[in-house]
Amino acid sequence: MNNSFTLPLPVVYVNEQERWHYHHHWHDLATNPEPSNAALDALGQEGWELVAACTAGQRLCYLFKRPGLAPAETDAGANSAN
Repeated sequence: MNNSFTLPLPVVYVNEQERWHYHHHWHDLATNPEPSNAALDALGQEGWELVAACTAGQRLCYLFKRPGLAPAETDAGANSAN
């Protein structure tokens, strides 16, 4: 009798690496202590996600990201602009 058995091989799914677009927005806390919800909502509607916020003196910087185009799509767009 053979007591050996075979373990299943693991399956690894590889997706193309996601590309990101980044956008930063500076807000002056000295002139307006609270950022506009409407402005932030508009960025969210455009697909931007807030990923970080930091201060520099009286200024606040928001860093946003959203998925970008695949490399082939980016190259095609660049070539059509020429």
